[in-house]
Amino acid sequence: MCIFAKRAMRSEIDMYKGIRPGKIVGLELQERNLSQRAFAAAIDEHKQTLNAVITGRRKLTVEMALKIEKALGYDEGFLLTLQAYYEIAEYKNLSLIHISEPTRQ
Repeated sequence: MCIFAKRAMRSEIDMYKGIRPGKIVGLELQERNLSQRAFAAAIDEHKQTLNAVITGRRKLTVEMALKIEKALGYDEGFLLTLQAYYEIAEYKNLSLIHISEPTRQ
C-alpha cells in the first residue's frame, strides 16, 4: 500500500472514530439501495446477524468484517479498526460514568 493510500485510510478512520461500524454499513447499504436481506445473502450471512450488527445489538466479527469490506470495496481492516475505536469510546464513556457517580458510605 502506498503512503498516500495509508494517509487516505487514516483520515477516513479519523473521520469516523467513535461511530459504530454497523451504523456505517447500514448507511452504505441505504445509499446503494441494497436491502439488508439481499446484502446478507450476497456475503453468505444470516439477515438477522447482519441486522444485529447494523443496529448495534452485536459486535462485528473479523469474519463478517472481511466479507463486508470485500463486498463494499472498503480497505481490509477498515471496519475492525472502527470497531476498536468504538469500543474504546464506549469504555471511556462507561469509565466516566463510574468515576462521576458518588460513592455511598
